[in-house]
Amino acid sequence: MRGHVRPKALALFEPVCIPILLSAGDAEAFSRVKPVFDDYIRAFDGRDLQAARTMVDFWFGPGAYEKLPGPVRDFIVKNTGPNVHDVRATFRERYAPDAIRNLDMPVWVVYGSNSPDVSYKIASTLAAIARKGSLVKVDGATHALTATHSGEVAQLIAALADEAQPEKV
Repeated sequence: MRGHVRPKALALFEPVCIPILLSAGDAEAFSRVKPVFDDYIRAFDGRDLQAARTMVDFWFGPGAYEKLPGPVRDFIVKNTGPNVHDVRATFRERYAPDAIRNLDMPVWVVYGSNSPDVSYKIASTLAAIARKGSLVKVDGATHALTATHSGEVAQLIAALADEAQPEKV
């Protein structure tokens, strides 16, 4: 945002800013998950048409890719390139804890209870660093919680908007 936008609140849903773990001193958690993403990129670069299986199974559980309907798998395969681009960008970014600490607004970091452990690690790290951070769990949700739990997501956004409103005198 770099000072151009002044939000009154920030909601982060299943953020994938894995390098925050390094920035916050959790090299062990980072080193456990980084090879999964490296393998994904390597498979894509090697022209493995099923490279996305790695990410789908990582975020949604072993065998999740095989359970997807054919048209959904086709869509994912077709869009693996842009996703790999995003993954590379995510790992190039270095998240500065001081910048997060300086956010002067409520920051809700939301994760799904059925997401991989790293989702909780990232979310709890961000919530702990942010001055007004809150960790929010959506029970029964995975990484796709904005799609699978849209009602709860809408309620969370509304509650955060209410919290961010200045008190009326």
